[in-house]
Amino acid sequence: MVDMKKLLLVIVCVVLISCKFEWFGERRYTIIVSNNSNHSIVFHFAFGGLYDGGLYPDTLLPQSDEYVCKDIKASGKYYYDSSAKWEDIYSNLPCDTMSVFIFHTDTLNKYSWQEVRDGYKILRRYDLSLEDIKKMKWTIPYPPDESMAEMKMYPPYQKQ
Repeated sequence: MVDMKKLLLVIVCVVLISCKFEWFGERRYTIIVSNNSNHSIVFHFAFGGLYDGGLYPDTLLPQSDEYVCKDIKASGKYYYDSSAKWEDIYSNLPCDTMSVFIFHTDTLNKYSWQEVRDGYKILRRYDLSLEDIKKMKWTIPYPPDESMAEMKMYPPYQKQ
């Protein structure tokens, strides 16, 4: 009986050692979108792909709003998680820039996606390098703050 317990213990140890082990599940890499305005916003990260649309320097909005992300209430935050490291995501982009589109929630409620696309009805478009995002400590604020004055965006940064 003791030998069976030892054998079972050895088998369990071998299985556990051979498995990839994460203390709290899969590792997540997070970028925070912080809404510092007095109204709700929605955002979109332009990664490319079938539904996502173009990649920088193409700054057109995607054909579909399927990948436009959650509504962020005034003074709220959204934690955008990825299972891939952001360095790896950026390495797959054609250049070291990803566009982030910010929309007023009311605009998306009032207009069809086609009208939003045709009229380019955005509040702001950030064209951010990996270094830009690192400088901001993985947090993208709206509206932009002074630390973003030299970063690429449309419309251009103006001190308020």
